[in-house]
Amino acid sequence: MAGALLGSFMLFAQFLFGYARETKFCRESRGVTHYNEVLTGHTYKSILTSGIFGCGHVCLADPRCTSYNCQTSAVGRGICELNDGEFSSKRHLVKKQSFVFVQVKWKRRPKSCWEAWKQGARTSGYYIIQGRAECLFYEMYCDFSSEPGWAWTLIMSQSMSRKNEAFAKEPFLKGTFKNQRYPSWENYRIGMRRMWIVRAQSSHWRVTCDFPSYGVDYRDYVKVTFQKLNPMKYHVSGGCRQVEYINIRGHNCSKCTAGWWQTETQFLTHLSDKDACQFGKTFGFLDNEANFGGYWGNNVSTEFRCSSMMTSTTNHWFGCKV
Repeated sequence: MAGALLGSFMLFAQFLFGYARETKFCRESRGVTHYNEVLTGHTYKSILTSGIFGCGHVCLADPRCTSYNCQTSAVGRGICELNDGEFSSKRHLVKKQSFVFVQVKWKRRPKSCWEAWKQGARTSGYYIIQGRAECLFYEMYCDFSSEPGWAWTLIMSQSMSRKNEAFAKEPFLKGTFKNQRYPSWENYRIGMRRMWIVRAQSSHWRVTCDFPSYGVDYRDYVKVTFQKLNPMKYHVSGGCRQVEYINIRGHNCSKCTAGWWQTETQFLTHLSDKDACQFGKTFGFLDNEANFGGYWGNNVSTEFRCSSMMTSTTNHWFGCKV
């Protein structure tokens, strides 16, 4: 019974490095467990703890600890030895009655939705994604079903009611974030460092409108390769860039150029009233009508799904083919 409990013992990351609510589980003792044996020559600290769980708690909270030897016969507090040596095979252990040896392992998570797909994920929804640091985990939304053959990670989403907040107005050139621990459709944007991690495993970005309601039916939708336009580097007011596909109120084209605006003070947007690039104007445009983000004042159309109501959402994704 003790072995089964020990094998599933985990420690919340709030005990590790002060990450608290930003993490899920960081390290686990599941893995190598040997009774009546210990690892010798690598103990850097010996203390008294209350049983196996107490010893495991101390080891998991110490970044230096890679394994521990724990006295199992003690009544009350017993010997707990913390090890910092590498363990690769049983030949490194020696017999010692009434002790148990446990190896600590890092808990690995995918770094993007693409990696989650490679590990077998097929259902769209919320996944725990590992950040750049070993012990930093986040919840993110992955879409595996709206476009068969693609894995998409939600990196930002805003409702029209949030259009005047900083996370919705500041360009991708800046590291603004909002509720990045808690993905939502109304007010969510990941920070720059995490965005670059997802970008490194993505070939395209897209924008959908009211994804929870419509999914992807390719109306009021755009998909672009990072090679043609990287939102995190783009600093042009009205530049023509090739898109894979763009649709605004039924006006659409594939493999054509469309105009994009993004400056130090303006979020990435397309303006429907500009007769620029191959895509040109959209029928029924308003003056300075913004599409796919960068909304301000009354420059929005209720005929465009992203801005049809105050509850309508604009959803930005990074992704690639799988």
